[in-house]
Amino acid sequence: MKIALYFAVISGAEGPVFTSHGFIRSNDHGEYVSPIDNLAETGVYSLRQGGEPYAGRLPGFVFPHILFRILFSEEAALLLLGIFIAGMSLWASVALFRLMLRHTGSIVWSGMALLAVQGLPYYFHWDWTLHPNSLALSCLLLALDFSDRYFRDKKNVLLLAAGFFMAWLFMLRGVTVLFIPVATVCILVFMKRDGMSLRLTVSGLCLFLLPLIVAETAWIARNYASLGRFIPLQTSFVPGVSSDYREYDHNSRTKMSLMVLRELIDCWGGDNFWYFKGGDMNWFVDAGNAVPAETQFRDIVFGGGLTAVKLESLKKDVLFSFADEGDQRSLDSLENVIIRKSQEYRSAFISEHPFYAYTAAPFYRLRNFLVKNPAQDWPGPSFESAGTPGKLLKLGSVALYAAGLLLFPLALFARGIKCPLTIMCVLLVFAAVFTFGFLINTAHYSYFIYGYAPVWITVCIAGCGITKKLSSPARKAADGKNNSDKNRLQDDLSYMQQ
Repeated sequence: MKIALYFAVISGAEGPVFTSHGFIRSNDHGEYVSPIDNLAETGVYSLRQGGEPYAGRLPGFVFPHILFRILFSEEAALLLLGIFIAGMSLWASVALFRLMLRHTGSIVWSGMALLAVQGLPYYFHWDWTLHPNSLALSCLLLALDFSDRYFRDKKNVLLLAAGFFMAWLFMLRGVTVLFIPVATVCILVFMKRDGMSLRLTVSGLCLFLLPLIVAETAWIARNYASLGRFIPLQTSFVPGVSSDYREYDHNSRTKMSLMVLRELIDCWGGDNFWYFKGGDMNWFVDAGNAVPAETQFRDIVFGGGLTAVKLESLKKDVLFSFADEGDQRSLDSLENVIIRKSQEYRSAFISEHPFYAYTAAPFYRLRNFLVKNPAQDWPGPSFESAGTPGKLLKLGSVALYAAGLLLFPLALFARGIKCPLTIMCVLLVFAAVFTFGFLINTAHYSYFIYGYAPVWITVCIAGCGITKKLSSPARKAADGKNNSDKNRLQDDLSYMQQ
């Protein structure tokens, strides 16, 4: 089904959509896959051959690609990686359907959850992209399945499997940093509710957290040995990281100076992804965007020490930093200027508008996170240029996305969703929203992948419970009528016999 949908979406695309190995290279290919290639070839996990050791991303994508890369050529390894990602998605789909059947007993509601989460979600094209998104979602669904089975069967091997996939999810996508604490609390509450002893509770939690402990210990040890620093997460895209270690070239859109600029834009809730046309970060990095600062930014941005002139000057610094002119020393000096200005302007804005920065700005970030067209990055032609099948699929996917957001708050008030699984799903949704609204400065709609699946699991379980409750009086009335007719028939037969 997904293959047919995919070809319907890309029909009419100009130029090749697939690479030679049949899968798509993402824009982050150089950060997720290239370091693994270098590790296989040179023994150093680095962005470039002969470069410094890399810790800009968590290493969850190393497995299984490192095995493929050691045994096969680069193209063959990429083909196997794509097949592995698609295979994991298939396994997760089976696990999701089985999970929903256990809770609803309904093929219809189980199929609805499967369609929304794995059949036609806004992110279904990631199954054909060499990127951690699809694999991470598969890990989440498998972690939920194994957790639910543990809640029912209380077998430690199921708890260990749930912990393995939850740890792998985190190592693939660090933005799920709160998911493991949420899952741990849910498991702890379940254990206490079930009357487990303190010894069994502690041993069970240790078993669940064991895969994470092993993975983090290995990652921290590697980073300390290679870089001489304590790095439990990563050196890029994390609040408060140091700019002393330069992993990206001066012409990269993800270099350290732009990450600090991203924090400036984030403090007023702006869109800080450079490839979104019309966004605040795009304004800074797009030389062809001649929109004045007064027009680009909201009025609240200006005031106190932050003026349109300063932002225009900062934009010139950013654009000049991409130039290939000048030696490394002058480029480094300009990078430091951008960092210093961004930090000063951020402090000035927060000092001038503290209430706005800590109350209103998070809701603007949530708007960027949730209220965007989630199908805008689909491969193939745009909506206007797409054929009828492509337009219908995009509209259907967006409709499912909107329906999930609208139905989830209603599902919270439904009876019958207070089982351990749905409680965990609800808390995971809140964790995702809190993370991108208040914790980190990367409010990108694609990251809601890890909240979208728990949303639809909750909605479908609640919907099934509601329909059963509504149909119960009708069923009772029908049963009563049938019993009355049966008794009347028996009375008639008795009368005739007499």
